[in-house]
Amino acid sequence: MKLSTKIPILVAIPLIICFLVLGIVSFQSSKSDALFYTDKGKENGLDATMLYVDAFFSGKMNFIDKFAVILSENVDFNNKNLTDETVKNYLNNYLNVSGFSALFVGSANTGAFYYKSVGEEPYIVPHQDARGRGWYKDALRENKTYLGGDVYNDERLHEKVVTISAPIVKDGKVVGVIGGDMAFKSLKDNILSLHFSDTNTIFAYNSDLKFVLHPNEKLELQAHDVLKTIDSELKKTEKDGKYQPIIYTFEGAEKTAVCTNFSKTNWKFCSTNLTSDLNATLNDILMQNILLFLISLIVILAFLCFLIKQSLNPLNAIMQGSKIFFDFLNHKIKNASLIDVNTKDEFGFMANAINENIKLVENNLKQDTIAVEQSVQTAKAIESGDLSARITQMPANPQLIELKNVLNKMLDTLQDKVGKNTNEIEKIFDEYAQNDFRRELINAKGRVEIATNMLGEQVRKMLQAQLDSAKVLQEKSQTLKSSVAKINEGARA
Repeated sequence: MKLSTKIPILVAIPLIICFLVLGIVSFQSSKSDALFYTDKGKENGLDATMLYVDAFFSGKMNFIDKFAVILSENVDFNNKNLTDETVKNYLNNYLNVSGFSALFVGSANTGAFYYKSVGEEPYIVPHQDARGRGWYKDALRENKTYLGGDVYNDERLHEKVVTISAPIVKDGKVVGVIGGDMAFKSLKDNILSLHFSDTNTIFAYNSDLKFVLHPNEKLELQAHDVLKTIDSELKKTEKDGKYQPIIYTFEGAEKTAVCTNFSKTNWKFCSTNLTSDLNATLNDILMQNILLFLISLIVILAFLCFLIKQSLNPLNAIMQGSKIFFDFLNHKIKNASLIDVNTKDEFGFMANAINENIKLVENNLKQDTIAVEQSVQTAKAIESGDLSARITQMPANPQLIELKNVLNKMLDTLQDKVGKNTNEIEKIFDEYAQNDFRRELINAKGRVEIATNMLGEQVRKMLQAQLDSAKVLQEKSQTLKSSVAKINEGARA
């Protein structure tokens, strides 16, 4: 697009934008969006809550399940010699790491009810047969780890708890049941801490339409008429096991709620807040619309004054960028910066072309620099005696590529003539100078290395021959000495 046609278009763009903004942004659409995102926020918060609740109960159930296996493998409940202290010790040792407020075991053989709670020593509950307890029967009925769906006030712990139990199976037979009371308060506190507005909160109720979790503790474990309304509205909106947001009235206040079912306990969890929460949001949106209109007018006026000047600004950026690039080529600066022009006119095309060349030249120079640096390191390695060093980095400059190939070829020839490491050759010669010809160069390939090994081999052979001759002379000398001795003895005789 030419500059002559671009300036009028740039003047018209702000006007078009302002009218589009005024037409698109309306109060009703904003209200719909606010309602949608409010419900979406509650859904996301409820999803996070359900993930936490599921993880919380799953972790506890997993512990009970594994503890049942441990007891099955280590405690023989059918053994008449089994002592009560054995079971008590297991309860005592595992309670602190379980996260439960109390652990208890019921024996299928005797009905003994072993009990251990936080802060108390383990004991057998007197005058109670564990086999008649609800948690014991639940585990037998389900024949697996079972999460009780009831929250109740425990008389021993003096707090609301949920019970999890599992059968202890040995050789295919149930020999007992392990159970645990889990304090509900920590779960409740963590759930209620998740909210996205001042009036947002979460509650849960069971199939008996009683609150099992509520910010108002007095309502917990109590039936309430509002739950009948909520449950009825949810059933109307249910589709594929999911519920649509509902509106209800509680204690004179209108509220909206998003609910979901927790299958492990058959509880419904709901995230709720006052519908009046949206009033402040909608008022803010209205004020934003008014401000947007005023700002649009100011923007139009500003554009009319400065558009032409702004259209020519890319030219200054191109000039400055070109100067920096040439300084980079002349090594006045270390790095070149790209020209920041993003327009779609002639200036933009020019800037893009220059930027592409800047990137290409900069990359080539960096590549050449790396190759030169490696060449220096290779030279130092050769200077230290390592003739196997080579220049492996590929430069961008064709002349440097040719130089790299020539140097590597020269080093190949030098290694072929001499060897891989002059330090090893020098060390061998130093040993030979000290009449130590025992060692030779390993993997000798260079001519000097091979000649050195041949020299050492010849000297070793010569020395071996001399040693063999000396041994022969010594043997002859011993023979001669023996013969002279015999002659002397004959003469004396």
